[in-house]
Amino acid sequence: MAILAVATGLRVWGLSERGYGNPYFSAAVRSMLASWRNFFFAAFDPAGFVSVDKPPVALWIQVGSAKVLGFGGLAVLLPQVLEGLGAILLTYHLVRRRFGPAAGLLAALFLAVTPVSVSMDRGSGTDSCLVFVLLLGAWALTRAAETGSRRLLLLSMALVGIGFNVKMTEALGVVPAFMAVYYAGAPADRRRRLRDLALGAIVLAGVSLSWSLVYDLTPPARRPFVGSSIHNSMLELAAVYNGIDRFIPRERPFLPTAGEEPGDRADIAGSRATASRAARASEPTSAHPFEASRSAAEATQQAGRTPRGGQRGGTGEIATGPLRLADPRLADQAAWLLPFAIMGAIAPAWRSPWRGRLGPTQVALGLWSGWILTYGVVYSYAGGMFRPYYLLTLAPPLAALAGIGVVQLWSWFRRSGPGALWLPGALVATAVWQAYVLHGVLGGAPGRLPGAPALFLGGAPAALRDWQPWLDRGLVGGALLGVVGLLVVRLSRGRLLALSAVLVALGLVGMLVAPTAWAWSSGLRRTMPAAARLTPRLERTPSSTARLPSRFGGFSGDPKLLAFLRANHRRERYLVATQSALQAAPLIIETGEPVMAMGGFTGRDPILTPHKLADLVEEGQVRFVLVGGIGGVGRAWGSPPGQAALIAWIRAHGRLVDPSLWRSTGTPAAERVVSAPTFGWGGRQGLSDPELYDLMPADGLRRAVGLPP
Repeated sequence: MAILAVATGLRVWGLSERGYGNPYFSAAVRSMLASWRNFFFAAFDPAGFVSVDKPPVALWIQVGSAKVLGFGGLAVLLPQVLEGLGAILLTYHLVRRRFGPAAGLLAALFLAVTPVSVSMDRGSGTDSCLVFVLLLGAWALTRAAETGSRRLLLLSMALVGIGFNVKMTEALGVVPAFMAVYYAGAPADRRRRLRDLALGAIVLAGVSLSWSLVYDLTPPARRPFVGSSIHNSMLELAAVYNGIDRFIPRERPFLPTAGEEPGDRADIAGSRATASRAARASEPTSAHPFEASRSAAEATQQAGRTPRGGQRGGTGEIATGPLRLADPRLADQAAWLLPFAIMGAIAPAWRSPWRGRLGPTQVALGLWSGWILTYGVVYSYAGGMFRPYYLLTLAPPLAALAGIGVVQLWSWFRRSGPGALWLPGALVATAVWQAYVLHGVLGGAPGRLPGAPALFLGGAPAALRDWQPWLDRGLVGGALLGVVGLLVVRLSRGRLLALSAVLVALGLVGMLVAPTAWAWSSGLRRTMPAAARLTPRLERTPSSTARLPSRFGGFSGDPKLLAFLRANHRRERYLVATQSALQAAPLIIETGEPVMAMGGFTGRDPILTPHKLADLVEEGQVRFVLVGGIGGVGRAWGSPPGQAALIAWIRAHGRLVDPSLWRSTGTPAAERVVSAPTFGWGGRQGLSDPELYDLMPADGLRRAVGLPP
């Protein structure tokens, strides 16, 4: 209960001040509450124009929470907290079954304070749900391998398939370990095991692809466009954007959407200035607005490609290879107790003889070790859109093996012989490892730190460097007390053996100071989940609710903009159209009204053409369009590939709305958006003010009232 209390405190402390977590997913939750169609297809916006770029299972749980508690930040974040606590309980149960309650409690404690686990459990992403489902699958798999139960094997594969519908291909990392453990451990003949595994593969494929197949077989007109795909296919999303692109650097061609005319193609690498000048100079001369814009669009037409791989947001400078995960900027996520985890994988099997198949203890060790090995290899060589928070999938097996290692080494210590020295040796190795991680991230002046750490440390208070000595003292002090005390106990020839448990506890407390500080820092930072860089800070930062407009969409959360749009909204289907989902998310969260994200998540999806947008305008579905700024696209990241012709048409046929009507004044644009995330695309250079265009200017405009200028 004490461990659960610590875990709960780290995950819920100040949670109400975290706002909505990731607005992209929170906007989708509000949209999915609007209709069963949106719910099933994981629509990002209330009109079901485009879907989110993830499958729906984790979001379904968040929608259920919002249905019960009412839509709000707490309702969206609470499921991840519960999933994280559930993962801790499952880890305890799985370890306790074969290695005793002490190992189970230690494993639960280690997972409870793992920084990446705490951070992601406090957010609105889907990773916490994925880990919980995979641990359920691990429970079924271990029982299946111990008993030879085909039903439990199929259940484990079905649970992994559900994990696929949480985060697609990332869930499949456990499959090689699961199948190898069942084959090597199940008490059945070879043919039976192979048949079972074949059936398991069929169940895995069937459950994994069931939702995606239904999605793709639904006529496109009756479902949202698949966000972050090229060809409007959920299977493509799974295989490419959430598969190959995550791990293999590659270039993605931006093709015209189905039904697009050849003249609709625009040069995604051409001169944006040329396109803008041509668009502004052209005037409508035909009955169809698109025809008048063709020359403006063609001003930038050339074949172009843009990289979709290599977007590593803060870890791009960490080279791939066998030692990649040993870099402090990744090791600080989940690997603080790595030496104990290594011993946990080796020590229990040291004296377990091989008898033709894995015994129950070896099944458990094989499961945890295989889990780490598979994901570790993939993450070590992932050269695409790799994010440090992916390491959450390594947190449970690392915690489990570390708990097993501590208990096994302690049992050796209590016996006479050379094995008694392994426990103090492991404490020393862990202290050295943690010092390497600490100084690799915090050492030196912030301005001299490489890569991502400098971005966060640069804004930290000057007293931050005063924290490092305290972390060092806790680490060194705990290690010295534990190591020296254990050596004294050993030299006493057993007379002080009763003190060994207390000394081990003191040593472990010292080992947990740094990871707990890292985990606690995610509660101090009221912004996005801090797993990408868990640098401890000594002051609270503004709440994500207050910073929502600046972090996502620039001005799209401006209350004056919202008031203006509401005052001038008539019967149009969409309140406003934006270039990206990142710009649309704050508007959807605030109003619950349909907001069109013309280019999907980052504005890169080939959903709309000028021809299609012109049709929507003629049908009275779209009036206002927000262009530029920051929040995924615009001049801050460069003109979104595939949207050059679209933006040119908007600027050629829309009337620029006077900023004084819809924008709050008093702060320069660059200051308002300086905190916006870059996600590895471009940077904060070249910031520009957003522009609002009226595509039906004949209707006139109403000034927003009741707001300060």
